[in-house]
Amino acid sequence: MKRDTGESKTPGHEPSILDEVLFDSLWKAFGNLSIGIIVIDQRSIVRFFNSMAGCFLGIQPVSAVGRPVREIISKTHMINKG
Repeated sequence: MKRDTGESKTPGHEPSILDEVLFDSLWKAFGNLSIGIIVIDQRSIVRFFNSMAGCFLGIQPVSAVGRPVREIISKTHMINKG
């Protein structure tokens, strides 16, 4: 699983120690669960995307992290209600 460094895909976001700790904690807790987990930030940027979410949506987790969630899940009731 790739860490979200915030590079180029999310201008203005500099990774912090807190980002690193959050990622490590999420990966340890949710990385290998048999359910899909996607975490987005307040700007709807994907910050965590586990392997099962990738299987369910048919994309590699490494290609999802750092992108706007609407690019990954374009048709969903929850996102549209925002």
